[in-house]
Amino acid sequence: MRKFCTILLAVLVHWGVVAGEAGWYRGEVVFNSEATLHGEVRYDPRGGVVQYRRDGRVQAFGPHLLQSFAFFDVRLKAIRRFRALPSGTGDGHVGKTFFEVVLDGPLRLVRRASPAIGFGVPAGALPAEDADLAFQLSGYTYYVHTGGRFVPLTGFRRELWPVMAGAFGPELKQFMKTYRVSRRTLPGKLRLINQYNVLSDAGVTARQ
Repeated sequence: MRKFCTILLAVLVHWGVVAGEAGWYRGEVVFNSEATLHGEVRYDPRGGVVQYRRDGRVQAFGPHLLQSFAFFDVRLKAIRRFRALPSGTGDGHVGKTFFEVVLDGPLRLVRRASPAIGFGVPAGALPAEDADLAFQLSGYTYYVHTGGRFVPLTGFRRELWPVMAGAFGPELKQFMKTYRVSRRTLPGKLRLINQYNVLSDAGVTARQ
């Protein structure tokens, strides 16, 4: 578990650093019809359009045409996945928008690029690695997409934690104690959502 979280957080930090770069990567685009094209993919989150290139020909596709797309990031040696989801985030967007899938499972964590607003982390309030991570992640808005709803992570304590603790309270509290995870920080919320999904996928009996 510690290894998985370390890899996850390293990926998120690196992606936060290079988010402004839109290079070409080997990947695929999946249409609403289930048809799939394989080739080179480029995505700039600021424009919200995916470019697809094959044999020198470039095409552009918006979220109304695609189910998803993915590419292999050679710098991270990892596959990055995006899905076109209804823009029910309450931010004025209409139709569908591409969201990066950060964690998949019963609580699917997605994110979308947004103006960097920072987290106002006081000096010394977090371990050095978490404080740096919070800074790197500040260019994105995070949501949990579950049951067709988008729950912003700003509502973690009010909307998400009661559900998570109701199912796996003792396990999550032990996880927090063992790994010194805080529910108040973004890195801590990511770790807890991941652990909740791990417990769910492992078939641990949830408490009613």
